[in-house]
Amino acid sequence: MSQIKNAKEAFDRNDFKTSLLLLDEIINQNNFHIEALLLRSSIAQKKQNWSDALNDLNRILEIDEYHVKALTTKVMIMEILKFRNTDLYNP
Repeated sequence: MSQIKNAKEAFDRNDFKTSLLLLDEIINQNNFHIEALLLRSSIAQKKQNWSDALNDLNRILEIDEYHVKALTTKVMIMEILKFRNTDLYNP
């Protein structure tokens, strides 16, 4: 079974530690592996580790500047980070 398939299965089981170990190994062997970068970004998003997620998405966009999923996910994260609920500031 391929490492990426094993990483996806671990991700589906919410076993992020195992999935990350496999993905890091894949990315260390091939820094241009978009599928691995995208899955690693998804794990970072689930952990609300926005900077790591954005780093992986930006790496994907360096490889393929028109990658639709990376572009839309990056926009979504940027919207999350700039959200402000002004009602919380007013008594």
